[in-house]
Amino acid sequence: MGTSDQLTSSPKRHALSLTGIIRQLLTNPLILACVAGGLLQALHLRLSPGIEPALRALGAASMPLGLLCIGAALRFGQARAWTGSILTSSAMKFVLMPAVTFLLAQPLGLGSSALLVAVLFQALPTASSSYIMARQLGGDAPMMAGITATQTLLGIATVPLVMCLLPV
Repeated sequence: MGTSDQLTSSPKRHALSLTGIIRQLLTNPLILACVAGGLLQALHLRLSPGIEPALRALGAASMPLGLLCIGAALRFGQARAWTGSILTSSAMKFVLMPAVTFLLAQPLGLGSSALLVAVLFQALPTASSSYIMARQLGGDAPMMAGITATQTLLGIATVPLVMCLLPV
C-alpha cells in the first residue's frame, strides 16, 4: 500500500480489552499532563521561568491544531449516518448538562458569578481532544470529528444564548 493509499483509507477500528483500555488511559499524554499539573499545584511547586512561556505557547496552539486535525478527519459522505449521534450528543451537551448544573447549583447556594461560570462551562462544545481520545482508544474517530466540528459551530450560538437565559 502506497503513502497516498494510507492517507485516504479510513483508520481501522480495533476493540481493546479492558487491560488495553486501562493501559491506554494510564499512558495517555493528556491524562498524564492533567495529573502532573494537579501534582504541581497540590505540592505548591512552580515551573522554572524558562519552561512556562514555552508551555503557554504550546497551549495556545493546541486548539487550532486540534481543530485542523478534526477538519482533516471529517468524512462528509458519512455525515448522514451520524445525524442521530450528533443530535443526541449536542442536546445533552448544550441543553441537559447546563440545565442539570443549574438545578444542582441552586441548593448549593452558588453566587451569581460562580453559577454563571459553572453553567457556561457545561454549555461549551466538546473538547477537540475527544477526537484524539476516540482515535487512540479504538472509537469512531471520524464520527467524533463530526460531533466536535458540529458542536464547535453550534457553540457560536448556544453559549451567548445560555448567557441570556441565565437569571443572574
